[in-house]
Amino acid sequence: MAMPAETLNTNITTLGNARIPSPVHKRVHGTNGFAFVSDADRVLIDVTVNRACKTLADGTLPPSYELAGPRERIYFDPSKLKCALVTCGGLCPGLNDILRSIVLELHYGYGVRNISGVRYGLRGFIPRYGYDMMDLTPSEVVNIHERGGVVIGSSRGPQDVDEIVDTLERMNIGILFMIGGIVLATPGGGIMPLSNLQMELLGAAILVPTATAAWLLVGRARTA
Repeated sequence: MAMPAETLNTNITTLGNARIPSPVHKRVHGTNGFAFVSDADRVLIDVTVNRACKTLADGTLPPSYELAGPRERIYFDPSKLKCALVTCGGLCPGLNDILRSIVLELHYGYGVRNISGVRYGLRGFIPRYGYDMMDLTPSEVVNIHERGGVVIGSSRGPQDVDEIVDTLERMNIGILFMIGGIVLATPGGGIMPLSNLQMELLGAAILVPTATAAWLLVGRARTA
């Protein structure tokens, strides 16, 4: 059973103050209609009008999520930032499309030049498997949406969080994009929530694109 929306904690932890002007600023007034959003912009979890009105009438704000979108100021300096992308779990349509979109936006939208693909899922973080990272450049990903599977590979099963964190720290990864079914493991062999990995990574961010986030949003209103 889904958790009641009223009991959800939807606050998003920040790494610090965002002081760097966003590189996408030059595109805001362009023909693509870019517009910045603020951290105060929210999206209702339950979009039923009468329930939202009742909550407001009771003197409380309806449960909501922070609105996604470009911020006017950002935390990481794109010229020094290193990003990594990993796909976990089984294959599904659109994984290459997600990789392509992230890489092209990081490169052309934000000016990030150091983007790595972690090979074969969470195994790619673990030294004993010996997998090399894959450089993800615009020329490398521009046509991957026409291919099946996923170009960086994937794998099922949990991996040790400490080893994942060690690898991310050695590589100096600032942002990790995790796509697909995410299963982590404790040293004792148990399952660890994704939030625990975020807490282990001081100074780094974990982003979960739509392919995974759709399964993680509890209490959301039905759209289909």
